[in-house]
Amino acid sequence: EFGEKKQRALIIGPPGSGKSTLSSWFQRSQFAQPGVCITCITRLRDLVKANPLPTKEEMLRTISGPHLREEVSSERVRTWCELGQITFILDGFDQLPLELRDTFLAWIDELYFAIGQAGLILTSRPLTSSHLDTLSERLFTWQLRPFDEPRIIDYIIRWYNHAPLLPGTPRSIDAVALAKKWQDDPTLNPLVGTPLMLATLLMVHHLDGELPSGRANLYRRYVDGMLGVWDSRWGVPPAIQIKQELKHKILTRLALHLHLEQLEQLDDLEILPQIECTLRDLSCKLTPINVLNHLRERSGLLIGTGTWSFVHKSVAEFLVASAFCDGDQVDENGEKIDRLRLFKERHNDRWNTVLFFWAGLASPGDLQSFIEQVSKEPGRN
Repeated sequence: EFGEKKQRALIIGPPGSGKSTLSSWFQRSQFAQPGVCITCITRLRDLVKANPLPTKEEMLRTISGPHLREEVSSERVRTWCELGQITFILDGFDQLPLELRDTFLAWIDELYFAIGQAGLILTSRPLTSSHLDTLSERLFTWQLRPFDEPRIIDYIIRWYNHAPLLPGTPRSIDAVALAKKWQDDPTLNPLVGTPLMLATLLMVHHLDGELPSGRANLYRRYVDGMLGVWDSRWGVPPAIQIKQELKHKILTRLALHLHLEQLEQLDDLEILPQIECTLRDLSCKLTPINVLNHLRERSGLLIGTGTWSFVHKSVAEFLVASAFCDGDQVDENGEKIDRLRLFKERHNDRWNTVLFFWAGLASPGDLQSFIEQVSKEPGRN
C-alpha cells in the first residue's frame, strides 16, 4: 500500500503507538524488495537547527553513509523519483516547536511537488494546532489503531521470548490469561493495546508480579525499575556507584531542559554541561562523562552516543510531570516549575502528555483546583 508510486500519506498515532517503529520496518521491507526500492527516513527533530532545510538530494546523501554519498547525484535522484523508486518518510511532525511548524509545512509542500512519482509519508501525534488539517488536504490520512487481542497475545509471547529477564525466570507464560486479565481491567484496558505501554506493563509485571493503578503510577514504577534493576535485581556490579535518587534527578533535569527548550535530543557537547551543572548543584564529585555512560549502559532510559535522547519521548514527559509535582525545580530563567506554568501551556499540544501525567500524579486537591481554574477561563476549555 505505502510502496506504490506517488503514495502520499499522513500517519497519525498517539504516543507509543509505533509510528517510528513502523517507519523503520517499512524501510527494511522496501530494501528487501527486488530492484531499486529506497526508503529515506528523516527524523524531523534532527532538522530543528538546520538552516536552510535540506534538499531531497541532501536527505538521501545523509542516509547513504560516507562511502556512497558522492554516488548520489542530482541526476540519479531525479531518475529514482521519476520512476517512483523512492519513498521519503518524515517522522515526528509533532516534535517540531510550534513556531517552526509553518516553516516546515512550507518545506514539505515544496518537497511534495519536487519528488515526482516518489512516495511521501509523514508521521505525527495528534496536534492541537491546525497543521495536520492542512496536510490532510493533500495526504491520505491513516490512523494507527490499538492492538487487537491476537496481537496483544502475540506481543506478550514474543516479549517473554526475547526480553532480558531476571535470573531463573522461565521464558513461558499464559499469555492468553494475562491478556484477558488486563483487557478486563478498566484501568489497564486503554493501555494494553499500545505497544510502548504493553512493553511497560510487561516489564513492571515481570519485576513486581503485579501492576500499580493508573498510567502515571505505572510509568513511575517503570522508571524506578529501569534505574535500579541492573543493580538490585540482576546483581551486575557497576563501574561507578550512583545512588538511584541522583540518577533520577539527573534524568529529570535533562528531561526538563529538553522539554522547556523544545528540543528532542542533545549532542555530546550539549548534554555534558547539563549533567555537570546538576552534579555541581548536588555536590557530587563524579565526572559527567562517567555518569552519562553509566546511564546509557545501565538504565535503558537514555540512548546515545553522539546524539542523546530518551528511549521514548513519553519517558521524558513523565519525568517533566513528576518535576511539576515535586515543585522544587526552576527553569533556566529562574521561573518556578509549578502548576501555574502548566496552566499557561494547557493549549500547547507539546504539553498534552505532560499534563495528563501530572493529573495522574497530582493530589486530588491540586487537580480539582486546576480544573476549576481552567473552567473559569471565559470562552476557553
